[in-house]
Amino acid sequence: AHKIVVIPNSLNIPDLARPKLAGHQYRVGFVGMVPFLKRPDRALDVVEELIQHDRRFTLHIRGRFPWEYPHVWKKELEQEAYLSLFARLAAKPLLQEHVVFERFGSDMGSWLRKIGWVLSPSDRESFHLAPAEAMASGAVPLIWHREGAEDIFSPDNVIQNSQEAAAKIISLVDSERYLIESRRAYEHVLQFDAPEVHAQLVDVLKGLEVTEDGPV
Repeated sequence: AHKIVVIPNSLNIPDLARPKLAGHQYRVGFVGMVPFLKRPDRALDVVEELIQHDRRFTLHIRGRFPWEYPHVWKKELEQEAYLSLFARLAAKPLLQEHVVFERFGSDMGSWLRKIGWVLSPSDRESFHLAPAEAMASGAVPLIWHREGAEDIFSPDNVIQNSQEAAAKIISLVDSERYLIESRRAYEHVLQFDAPEVHAQLVDVLKGLEVTEDGPV
């Protein structure tokens, strides 16, 4: 254990920290819905609760569809889960009106300008770069409890379920506390800024002891 050093993913924070667009507090972002352990069903649960309170809320799902990944789509259980998800949307016209599917793209900085909240409802993740990028943009994260989530994103940003996520959004959206949470999220991910992370990598490389059997 004393030989292990954990180095996080890095972020280009200056590129992500762009001015927000009007109305961003009512737009909820969800990046990457494949595979189903990303739990897009929980994202629908959240927006369904939100529009009962205020119909200005919309959910923006960015990324590829499951059938664009042949290795995922050929799995029967995965396919059934997604078909059930889209059947749910088809059966609820009001919910349809508040869910926007947006194509995968590399320019996250521009897309995040309109996003005020980001969901990370996955059953499991390693680091999960998407909410970290969103936090760098000033969006407020809602991270479902899973192993390691509190260590990476801090307990303040971890919630237990979709109901708690919706309740937090509703309580903050029109208050000064939203700006406080936005700033706190931004400051938390400064530790992942590329120069900071690259310095950690250099320190590890400099500290390697080279032997006949290789570096240790």
